Amino acid sequence: MGASYALNDTVTPFARLDWQIKNAKALHEQGEGVAFTQQIEAVPSAVAKVGANLSLPLSAKIRLNSSAAVGVELLHKQPRTVQPQVGKSLLNIGVGVDYQLSPDLTLTAAYQTEQRKHANNHSANINVKWRF
Repeated sequence: MGASYALNDTVTPFARLDWQIKNAKALHEQGEGVAFTQQIEAVPSAVAKVGANLSLPLSAKIRLNSSAAVGVELLHKQPRTVQPQVGKSLLNIGVGVDYQLSPDLTLTAAYQTEQRKHANNHSANINVKWRF
């Protein structure tokens, strides 16, 4: 759920709330004199974020996109496994390029990272957008 407002063709600030339930399956591992057991659990997560998207045309067919956001985990429930505690606050940064192959077909390549205390997530993807 979110809202955005385009200031112009280049900058779009936004605010959003992301809700998800993270599931962990039960497992048991044993070896080297150590036994580890984790029960099935579902941990809810609600993250409030504010940020901005930036979109710059480099040519008639190529557009550079970037985004930056800060957020806070509102529920901050941790799984019961023994691990470093993941931080409540986060930073999202993303960059990507759109290449318009035709008026109805766009190829996008993007990279995004989410940084938290004791947890860093990275993703890279390639998408094809086809309007028909």
